[in-house]
Amino acid sequence: YTQDMTLDQFLVNNFVRDSVVFNLQVIGEAASHVPADVQARYLHARAAFELKSVGARVLKLCLDGTIPQEQLRTVLVQLLGRRANQVAAWRFLKKNWKVVSPRIGSMGISRLVEATGSLPFTLRHDVESFFARHPVAEAQRALQKALESMDLRHELIEREAGRLGDWLQQRDVDSDAAAA
Repeated sequence: YTQDMTLDQFLVNNFVRDSVVFNLQVIGEAASHVPADVQARYLHARAAFELKSVGARVLKLCLDGTIPQEQLRTVLVQLLGRRANQVAAWRFLKKNWKVVSPRIGSMGISRLVEATGSLPFTLRHDVESFFARHPVAEAQRALQKALESMDLRHELIEREAGRLGDWLQQRDVDSDAAAA
């Protein structure tokens, strides 16, 4: 309807404007009848995108009510686990903790805190100090697990990075020799 129209043309054309509004109402009504399990599947898919711009949009949806309260923890846990968006998700969580944490509730807060264990080791001190300033009694064990996960991953990288690099270089040399 509006492909070649300017905003002014759209605003003065009652027929086109009413048609667009009607179509939006139909879409809204249809969306209200989508089963909860289908909605949840698509919410989870939003968090799976590796594009930072999509992750940023998903984080905004966490605050405006688009992502239902019962799905909020699941979406945030997924974002914390994805390298492309995990640092942005952590910043979002810290900035909006007072709003987000009550919406997640005591049942889900432990899983959210535990998910911070996926963050880079460079953020370990930040995670520890944040939860020292914002203690979550029901998630103390989850915080210990998150910090331990960061420590173990860091130790593994420190211990095996050199050997892995050597192995990859040798494979590259071997594949070059085979190709020649």
